[in-house]
Amino acid sequence: MNLFLGLNYLFVGKEKEGRLLLKKIQGITPDYAIGKDTIVEDYLSGKMDAEAIQVVYLEVDETRSSILQKQKKLEETLKKFPQFRQAFFQLAITHLQLGKEKE
Repeated sequence: MNLFLGLNYLFVGKEKEGRLLLKKIQGITPDYAIGKDTIVEDYLSGKMDAEAIQVVYLEVDETRSSILQKQKKLEETLKKFPQFRQAFFQLAITHLQLGKEKE
């Protein structure tokens, strides 16, 4: 719960509140996961900003144009924040969705 509430604070410009919640879960692996959340780690270490996080959570409707649109935004985000791990992961997913496994 702290993850999404913290992210929402960031998205509405309440960085101090969001950062406090994210720090509470930094380094913790939730019971439902196999590893730490890279978004939290990358944000707190300054590898991206709240706007970049929003790109990761962009919704696609499974149409080619929707996937390509998200892919383009992810590529732009990675030019600005080349160490943002979740953006790379999401970019790989868009390639899989388009049937371009080798990319």
